[in-house]
Amino acid sequence: KRCREYLVKLGHYKIQEQNKGFELINNEYYKEMLVSVYNNQYMLVIYLADDGEGYTGATMHDYYPDDRHQAMLEKRISYLRDKFAEVRIGAENIMFLLIISGFGRGMLLGIKKSLSVYKTIKFFPMELECLSINEKNNFLPRYIRAKTKLHTYGLEAFSELNTVSIYTSNHYSFYMSDDLNPANLNIFIAPGDSIDYIRQALEKKIENEFYLMLMDYMQKLWQVIMRERYI
Repeated sequence: KRCREYLVKLGHYKIQEQNKGFELINNEYYKEMLVSVYNNQYMLVIYLADDGEGYTGATMHDYYPDDRHQAMLEKRISYLRDKFAEVRIGAENIMFLLIISGFGRGMLLGIKKSLSVYKTIKFFPMELECLSINEKNNFLPRYIRAKTKLHTYGLEAFSELNTVSIYTSNHYSFYMSDDLNPANLNIFIAPGDSIDYIRQALEKKIENEFYLMLMDYMQKLWQVIMRERYI
């Protein structure tokens, strides 16, 4: 539910998939959702969760005990690819977002053949919240298009926010100079940039919460003053 709220803040609203003939999955470890993107495009959002199967204190940093997430992901992508083709929505009009939530255990995930021409991006719920605080409407499609042109490697698996931070701190662009076209380079994404991005979001969140608390206090104080005035 919170991830859906974060997506709404970023300008993406849930589409009634039944109207297009889609049958989406929603269970304890795997959820699907179609959300709107401007210019009549769509974003497929898949939420993968650790449901606690076989979880103990001794295994909290191990991998999930079976491949149910990967098996479901492969099966569903195949179905969804065929369904998009059936309703004549081309791969150029589909974006793909993975949200992964867990208790510290890893999940072995891979996509052999995507249903989009754009790169798949992956966020943890906390990272998506940071985006919803720091960014404005339709940030995600602009970022996805820009990143699709890059050839990157490194530690992106740990946090997409490392790449997001580079993009936002460079005036929302991966452009470097006329002599350096990032599309022709293999760019190493090192860890570390995500820390400043998260800190920025937390500071804004605290500031906003303090403002709301102050406004609530002032409203209650004003009500007390008005009651005392007319007694």
